[in-house]
Amino acid sequence: MENNNRLQILLDKYLQDRCTEGEVHLLLDYMKRAEHEPEIKKILTDYWQRIDDNDLPAENDLEIDEGTWLKEIQAEAIEREYRQIPEPPRISKSKLSRFPKRNSHSARWFIGLKVAAILVFTVTLSYLFYIYQQNALTNSITQIEKIANAGEKVRFVLPDGTQVHLNSESSLIYPSSFSDSARVVQLRGEGFFVVTPDQERPFLVHTNDITTKVLGTSFNIRSYPEDNTAVVAVRSGKVSVSETGFSGQDSNVVLESNEYANYTFTNRQFTTGEGIMELTAWNSGVLLYHNKELGEVTFQLERWYDVDIYFENEAIKKCMVRGEHRDESLTTVLKAITYAFDIEYQIEGRRVLLIGDGCN
Repeated sequence: MENNNRLQILLDKYLQDRCTEGEVHLLLDYMKRAEHEPEIKKILTDYWQRIDDNDLPAENDLEIDEGTWLKEIQAEAIEREYRQIPEPPRISKSKLSRFPKRNSHSARWFIGLKVAAILVFTVTLSYLFYIYQQNALTNSITQIEKIANAGEKVRFVLPDGTQVHLNSESSLIYPSSFSDSARVVQLRGEGFFVVTPDQERPFLVHTNDITTKVLGTSFNIRSYPEDNTAVVAVRSGKVSVSETGFSGQDSNVVLESNEYANYTFTNRQFTTGEGIMELTAWNSGVLLYHNKELGEVTFQLERWYDVDIYFENEAIKKCMVRGEHRDESLTTVLKAITYAFDIEYQIEGRRVLLIGDGCN
């Protein structure tokens, strides 16, 4: 109750232009607190209602009533909120023209100024509440980054319940709270997503030059900065993949279950196909490669085991290999790869050297 009386006194002094600089700061501090909003609105409404109709200026001098006053304030606040642009409150010429002129009767002129003060004060109050709420919302949302270093994989759950599994040398940036219109994340590297269905908020994954959009599905994205391609593979549901910043038909593909899209950065083109087992096996802890060049497979091995692999002979890179390894050591995988060829390997710390004449 003491705070209520203090606020009433400050508002009285403000409308009578008797506030000291310190009291003005104190009043603004009150206004920034959301719990005081109903009380302030009530006090201002009481001010309006206490104005005697007989004391108001003639109809031509002041054409505004309480309903119009409140509607204009609400409309202005809604417009600012819709545009999401914090700008200072303004009183238009049409509003100012409704106030009495100085040459009116002095009593009417004083009451008119009081009405003007209430209107300006309330619009300012509405603006301050808007800024306060926007700042509170912005400050409460932080960007979170999850990282899977070389040789490790990371599982976690997003604020909406979406499950994420990051492959080695990958990262995901996401907000602590998603907006009401979309769920947007930024992926670097490779990740498998099981997206919580939400028809009102699409799930968007930005990776280099492409954006993958879904409503509720499970899919894999691989887009490492050092690679020339990005690959999106769908295990269930349907996704849309497009070039970031483009919306033409040629820059967009729609994928369904067991389909994949391969996007090449150099020529900015999509190619699609079926069969995703090799692309998503890592999510189950399986290193899988069918009829691939050894040079390409070694990129996977480097990320998977956090090593650097070198070739004594560049011809070894062209050897075609296939294999399936579930939670196996680097030594076991290297033995399986080199068994069919005249190739040897040496391991010194994180350095691996493949030695041989070719693929005989």
